[in-house]
Amino acid sequence: MKKSDRGKRIGKTFSIVDSGIYHVVDVGIGQPASNFALVFDTGSSNTWVGQNKKNPFKRTSTSVPTGKNVSIVYGTASFSGKEWTDKLSFSPELGVNNQSIGVAAETNATPSVVPTVMNNLHSQRHIWEAFGVYFGPNNRGGVTIGGIDHSVITGSVRWAPRTKMFPSSDYWGVDASWLYDGITISSTRAGVIDTGTTLNQLAPRPFERYRRATGATLDSVTGTLKLNSSQFASLKTLTLKVGNDSYDLCPEAQVWPPSRNAEIGGDPGSFYLTVANLGGFPASGSDSDPATDPDSGLDFMVGHAFLRHYYSVYDATHKRVGFAPTSYSCEGVN
Repeated sequence: MKKSDRGKRIGKTFSIVDSGIYHVVDVGIGQPASNFALVFDTGSSNTWVGQNKKNPFKRTSTSVPTGKNVSIVYGTASFSGKEWTDKLSFSPELGVNNQSIGVAAETNATPSVVPTVMNNLHSQRHIWEAFGVYFGPNNRGGVTIGGIDHSVITGSVRWAPRTKMFPSSDYWGVDASWLYDGITISSTRAGVIDTGTTLNQLAPRPFERYRRATGATLDSVTGTLKLNSSQFASLKTLTLKVGNDSYDLCPEAQVWPPSRNAEIGGDPGSFYLTVANLGGFPASGSDSDPATDPDSGLDFMVGHAFLRHYYSVYDATHKRVGFAPTSYSCEGVN
């Protein structure tokens, strides 16, 4: 870390709450501030409010309309509305002025790219432009703005450069391979580390290799891969390999917490895998050699199912992503 960055590094941790599918952090917008539960999503650079009509955006002395329309399309959702700039605060001590914020409305607009909250915190000389994320058990977790929370990690942070492969290069992307029981199911490809995604997602061919190896069947109710108790007992380790570093997901860490099966419409006595099909290129055709798989530039997504077991750090200053083990790295997390 550069000396100039060290002087700005605050490293203050704020609680993240597990809302079931997403993880949210409380922020204040405006002056005086109105509180919002913000989805903490590394897969999106935009900040917007207004989904909950019971908690609408309130104009204050720091709110300035830009007169621009904004529009964002996600994988399963979309947003359109008007752009404002306003003060966004994590606490009375840490906030950013003139942050671009979308306010939800029913409009058609042209997408735009705006500075993120982290960009502005760094440019306004509040922090080292990095943050660490921890999704712990029992709805506990935290985001450390401008630093790393060493109290929740059990080893060193291991770094990987951000991928140069488009479109993963537009996000927090890395180059990585996947192995099941030590056998490669996906050669090194580019993918995204996404705190806004629930499941780990693989391209169709690696996903099909994983499904066959586990013996799982696709459950029509939950839309996930389902195992019976005998199949779960035979489940092996799934590994994400980034460079020379390997990150294991033990069998218990590959299934949705059984105590929460009802949240996804599952049966009490079944096991639901947290690996899903990313889509894109079809899985049909010869797939005996993972090295021959199509390369789309976005061939996997790492979601909560992995990030519940490893601490992750996103360092924009040095263009890298880091992972560190926690006490839950080889356990199931409820």
